[in-house]
Amino acid sequence: MNELSFKSTRIPMNSKKLVEDYLKVLPQKDLTSFYNRSVYDCLHDLRQTDNNIGILWGKDRCFYIFGNNKEQDNVIYHKLKNFDSEVTYVKDVE
Repeated sequence: MNELSFKSTRIPMNSKKLVEDYLKVLPQKDLTSFYNRSVYDCLHDLRQTDNNIGILWGKDRCFYIFGNNKEQDNVIYHKLKNFDSEVTYVKDVE
């Protein structure tokens, strides 16, 4: 897979659960919030450290949670999918 490959977990904001509820399910990491930036810029900034999870606020009434590598993205998706069946795994950059 390409080094720049990037996936994130997409969560609709119309869910009955709070953002904090989703974050409690995930392993304890430093949270970095992004808004109004490109996905590539977010990923570049997030890869500067190993202990981060990013959250990107989308204009599509969804928010996206992602790690700084493929393994973290997989863990995030599977933990959140078990928590809420409405989440999806989307490919943002390849």
